[in-house]
Amino acid sequence: MVMNKGTPVKIAEFKSHLSQYIKSVRKGHPITLLDRETPVARVLPYPANHGKLIIRKPGRSAKEVSLPPPLKKGINSLTVLMEERQSGR
Repeated sequence: MVMNKGTPVKIAEFKSHLSQYIKSVRKGHPITLLDRETPVARVLPYPANHGKLIIRKPGRSAKEVSLPPPLKKGINSLTVLMEERQSGR
């Protein structure tokens, strides 16, 4: 099976002209997204014979999920941040 690598497009260019690139993908033209010169993702047309896309609803809301207890560390994040900024790291 030969796969088309797609047209290489930098992420900033893709974001600036998103609608145009999505139209191109809908017509069957894949796109390879580049972070600088490194390929990081491919945007492919959704196969027509794949059937209907099923979107599942979440089983529970975010309000129903309990957060873990805070860590019992004697660290003040603001103090650490200020120290880091003052040291010039």
